Amino acid sequence: MDFEKYSLLKPRPFLRAFARLFDYVFFYIVMSFAFFVSPVIVPDVLHLCFGLLLPMLWVPVEALMLSLFGTTPGKALLGIHIRDKEQNKPTFGIAIKRAQTVCLRGLALGIPFINIACAYFAYRDIKNKGAVWDKELDVYIANRLGKKFVASAIALGIVSSPFLMEEFRDYIFDSGRPLFKDMVIDGDLASLTDVKWKGFKDPKGGFTIEFPEKPKEDNSELAVPNSSLPLTEVKCSPNKDIHYSVMYTTLPSKWLRYSPSLVLKGSLKYISKHMKTRIVEKSVKKFKNRPALDYVFFDGKLEIAGKLILIGDTLYKVEVKYPYAERANIKESLDKFLSSFNPK
Repeated sequence: MDFEKYSLLKPRPFLRAFARLFDYVFFYIVMSFAFFVSPVIVPDVLHLCFGLLLPMLWVPVEALMLSLFGTTPGKALLGIHIRDKEQNKPTFGIAIKRAQTVCLRGLALGIPFINIACAYFAYRDIKNKGAVWDKELDVYIANRLGKKFVASAIALGIVSSPFLMEEFRDYIFDSGRPLFKDMVIDGDLASLTDVKWKGFKDPKGGFTIEFPEKPKEDNSELAVPNSSLPLTEVKCSPNKDIHYSVMYTTLPSKWLRYSPSLVLKGSLKYISKHMKTRIVEKSVKKFKNRPALDYVFFDGKLEIAGKLILIGDTLYKVEVKYPYAERANIKESLDKFLSSFNPK
């Protein structure tokens, strides 16, 4: 490295902050991809926990990168390198101490509100006399911010922002919210709990379930890109406004190369688009020890609540469609219908 082209003395706290932010974004995207391709279904809450613990989880990764390369992806992107007084890359021991100190004293382990105060004091130190951890460990920051670094930073922001917006939208608005958590059942119930429910056994032996009346079975095909899938639906409509349904299809083997979580989320988005509805709630969780995803759709008048359940190569969609105004009254019947589904 030609250090003459780099500034060793001029403090740039915001540049360092952006470099660390890019590192966190990069690490989060890589680990989220690992969650997606994992053969085990990962609840959304674990993604949220990972996001909160990210500063601590990044410590050993940062130390390894600094000892091997003298920089990290975010630092390299913005032209920042770490060197000791001999202008060599820091040892792993020095790098891990530095990363730990930054995480603890500079970011307060990511603890909300406290981390803002620590970040302010770190900014003040870097601006006035340099970071405390760099002085204690006798390491130096070399940085050079050129046009190519700015262009790369903007490009990374553009590429990563849609992914992050989608992920955090799920966590903030969708993840872990139980179906109908705000409902209060009162008034003249329109539920079907007093009706004698009728058991249904799939002729192929795939499942059993209970309907409020004898269901009918239909066979059709589901159009998918470059192909179509066989589709079976078992349904009943005890009145013109409320519809109970179980639909299932066999997924192509190439789709099953991905993790159950990714298959379920991808299927839900395709179904929502096909039905021309909006996803208002979704939560990945297991149903009777099988990968599943709870969801609620809304098309402006009707609400559709149910579960996607992946069993082997078969995808089941168990749901109830009803007027939005009846959502409180339908809760008991919906819970009974969904819980009665027993895969074999």
